[in-house]
Order: sequence, then C-alpha cells, then structure tokens
Amino acid sequence: MNTAQAALATLFWVLALWRLPAALRNPAQRGLCACLLSLAASASMGLAADSDLIDWAVGIPDASILFRHWSGLLYTAFALDTALAMACPAARRRTRTPHAAVVGGGLLASLALYLCFPWPLVPQDFTQACESSTAYCTAANLYAVLYPAYLATAGAILAFLAWTYSRRTRAPWLRIGLKVLAAAMALGTVTSLIRSALGAARLLGAEASLDWHAVKPLVWAVYALALIGCAIPLCGIAAQRLRDRRALRHLLPLWSALTRHAPGIVLPTPPGTAPRLRLHRLVIEIHDARLALTPYTSPALHRHAARTAQATGLTGGPLDALTTALVLRAVHRTKESGCGPHPPQPGAEPSAPANLAISLDFDTEIRRLRALSRAYHSTTARAYAPDLAAMGPAECQ
Repeated sequence: MNTAQAALATLFWVLALWRLPAALRNPAQRGLCACLLSLAASASMGLAADSDLIDWAVGIPDASILFRHWSGLLYTAFALDTALAMACPAARRRTRTPHAAVVGGGLLASLALYLCFPWPLVPQDFTQACESSTAYCTAANLYAVLYPAYLATAGAILAFLAWTYSRRTRAPWLRIGLKVLAAAMALGTVTSLIRSALGAARLLGAEASLDWHAVKPLVWAVYALALIGCAIPLCGIAAQRLRDRRALRHLLPLWSALTRHAPGIVLPTPPGTAPRLRLHRLVIEIHDARLALTPYTSPALHRHAARTAQATGLTGGPLDALTTALVLRAVHRTKESGCGPHPPQPGAEPSAPANLAISLDFDTEIRRLRALSRAYHSTTARAYAPDLAAMGPAECQ
C-alpha cells in the first residue's frame, strides 16, 4: 500500500509541475495549478517517510500534521474557487469574501490547536488524547466536526458541478474526466461526513463504533480518483495540442504557397500563441488567400481542371481537392507569368467560387484542407500546365 501511495503522491507532483508553466503564463490556470500543488503536498504528507522528512527539515516536531491540515483546506478552497469561476462566476463573486474568511479561520484554528497541543503527546491528529472535558479538548473536538464538515460541503458542491457539466460537454475526454472527478468528490464527501460524525461523537462523549483509521483508506481512494479525473482532461488537452501541431505542420506548405501570391492577408502572430489559435488563424488566412486569388480564375479554367482531375479516376472528396489544387496551381502560374486578373463583368456581383465553401465543423475543415494540401503537392498538380491564354480573358501585362 505504501508503494501505491508514494506513486500517487509522485504523480500528483508530476501533474502539478506539468501545469505550472501554463499557470505562470495564464492567470486563469493558476487556481487549478494551486489546487494540484496542494493536493500533491497533502498526499505527500500522508506518507510516514515524507512526514518525518518534513518535521526534520522544518525543525519543529510534528509540523507535518499542521501542514497536512493546511493543504487539505487549501486544495479544497482552490478547487471550489476554480470550479465556481468557470461554472458560476456571479456566485463566485458573491461568496469569495465569506469563503476566504472561512478558509482563513480554519487555517488559524488549526495553528492555534497545534500550538496548544498538550506535549509531549504525539498528535496523530489534533483530536487525539482528548477524552477529557478540558477547554482544549472541547475546542479540538469542535474543530474535528467543523473541518471535515467544510470539506464535505465543498466536496458536495464540486461533485454536483462536475457531474452537471460532464453531461453538457462535447469533448469525450473532458466528459469522462469530469465524471471521475464527480465520483472522487462524492467519495470525499462521504469520507468527510464520517470524520465529522466521529468528531461529533467525541464532542458529545458518545462511544463511536467506527475508528477513523478504519476509513482512512477511503482518503487514498479519493486521491486516486482525483488524480485520474484531473489527468484525463489534461492528457486530452495535450493530445489535442499534438494534433493541432501536426495539422499545422501539414498545412504550412499550402499556406506558404498561397500567401506567397497574396502576402497582404498575413497578420503577424505573437510569440507563444497556442497551437489551436495558430491553427485557426492559418485556416482563415488560407481561405482569405483563396478569395484574394479568385479574380485570376475563370469558368473555363475550372472546367479544364475538373476534366484533368476526373481523368485520374478519383471520385468524391479527393476529386474535389485535386480540382481545387489544379486551379490554384494554374492561378499561381498566371501570376508568375505576369498576367493580370480577369476584368469585372458589367453588372456582375463578385462572389466566391463554389469550391470555397467552408465547413462549420472545424475538424472537418482541417481534414478538407489537409486533403487539399496533399493534392496541391501531388505529382499531377505539379505537372499541371494548362494553356493560360485559352482559359479566359485575362490580359497579360
């Protein structure tokens, strides 16, 4: 069990440090990163070896007990604040000050209990060895009721939000991750309620039939589910970034070829732009370049390109991609030969060609443009050399 617990703590640190650069760049990511760091610290301080190391490093006996309580409060507070910021911004603005007061009160209460603990007893928790009716034991037992009650309340809210939004999101990796997080928060709520009930029994002087150590494995189950629930969406984001970078790499040759003949549509890209945003801009600039080159096309050129593409035996989407690629190759040769655009027809309104239709589904549009890029750089397109003089009324300069 200790090996599995150590692995969980290590993975939390890996996950938190992985998100740290993004949090430093983007303030919206800082709450999630702080939550992951607090979770990693809490999981680490649940290990005996790490607790002893922390006590030795700080030089204060059992300081890890205090830090574990603080990390539990902080990761719950950061998680709740981040969830409310995304799901209910208005509720977050209304509750942020009282929420901060509750968390601050919990931090101060745990510090006071730690400083007032009846040494030289070894405090496995602040409520240990508090069977008498002294003021300290009463305060410690009250804290043992309120601290897990806060965790249970926050966990119930987080479970509700995670489950609700898992049913609304379209991304499968995010949907699965939110459902696992909802399960983790629900189990954490049950665990915290058990802890609060044990504290209430001790506060009232009743005998509890269940010991806290008997349900402690549930805490590690919560950690495991929370790790999986956080990792699935983050891995999904990483996979999406990888797909976006691959799409950028495949579309850049087409973009370069088009913008070389229509340089005015290119806007400077700030350094550090996310791959998804860069991909959106690339797609827009590809279509803008095609629109800018539309005056150099003609119906005769489209018919000739369509006949050439059909002669290859292609059908469906590949045929459309090759036809468009042949037209673009011919247009580029037109510009390189010094021929001007077609003069506008009297009374005719300018319009985009039919093959310039854009899919509303971005992933579908990426696939179409990748097919166009492959067709543009194919052997057939490279060898396409129609008689430009016979393709319409373009006047050579």
